[in-house]
Amino acid sequence: MYTTGTIRLADALGTPFLMVIPAVTIWLAFGAWVVTSMGMWRHFAFLARESRRG
Repeated sequence: MYTTGTIRLADALGTPFLMVIPAVTIWLAFGAWVVTSMGMWRHFAFLARESRRG
């Protein structure tokens, strides 16, 4: 949401140097989603192993 807001603000004010912020934050957000997804799948695998045991 902040990334989109910064893009719109940079466009409205005509300040292209602000575009550095969304360029960085989009990759940080993507990395956070990847780490979260990996944790979720790891938890699912743990649950699957535990359900087979007992």
